[in-house]
Amino acid sequence: MLLTLIILTLAVVAIICSCSMFVYIFGAVCPQRRATAALVLPAADTDAMSMHLAEIGRRVAPGAHAALVIDGAGYHVAARLAVPRNITLVRLPPYAP
Repeated sequence: MLLTLIILTLAVVAIICSCSMFVYIFGAVCPQRRATAALVLPAADTDAMSMHLAEIGRRVAPGAHAALVIDGAGYHVAARLAVPRNITLVRLPPYAP
C-alpha cells in the first residue's frame, strides 16, 4: 500500500501581552489538502508538543502519512514525546537555517 506523503510545517509563536503572560501557538499546515491543525497553549514543552502531534495525527487523511519537519528544540526531541503512528518527525541538522 502506497501512502501519500503530506509535508507539514510547524510554527510555535510566543505572544507577549502587557500583563507578562504568555501563550504559545502550535500550528501545522498541509498546503496540498488545505488542512490545518493548531492549538493555543500556556506552555511550550513536551506535553504541549505531544498534544499538538496528536491533533496533527487526527487531521492526516486516512491511509496517509505525514512528515513533520522540526528543529532540535528540547521538547521536539524529548524521549517521552508521544508521536502518532501516522507521523514521521524529520529533524533538521544542527545550525540549519
